[in-house]
Amino acid sequence: FAGLIYCKNCGELMQRQYSKISGNRLLCLHSGCIRSIRTMFVEKVILDAVKNILKNSSSAVQNSIQKTNNLQIEMLDRTIKDINTKIKQLNSQKSKLHDLLEQGVYDVDTFLDRSNAIAEKIQNSKLALAQHENSIRSNSARSATDITLFDR
Repeated sequence: FAGLIYCKNCGELMQRQYSKISGNRLLCLHSGCIRSIRTMFVEKVILDAVKNILKNSSSAVQNSIQKTNNLQIEMLDRTIKDINTKIKQLNSQKSKLHDLLEQGVYDVDTFLDRSNAIAEKIQNSKLALAQHENSIRSNSARSATDITLFDR
């Protein structure tokens, strides 16, 4: 504890001293001050303070991780809603393509080209939807794991 512990009475640095009778003690070397304390008591106070600091720090980290995960999940939810809206719009466009073919506005080749383009967009949107849903599941699982790690 050299250079770390100060006397409560006078504020001077305390020094460790070993005694066969009383064991390790911290003594104030300031003349006129007769303060001393057993090292084991100081160690206990320091260890308790460090444990308290670590406990508070882990709570702050846990809260920060939880907030970050919640924000990520919110953003993924919004993206999923947007993708679902896009899929509905694409299905509506695909339905209108059939109408335009039946009305003779499109010939078969134009219909097939546009139908394939829309089908590809729908497929890509469904893949993106699946990826975002998996991301939400993994974030939720990771969040639960993070909380478990900090509860130990």
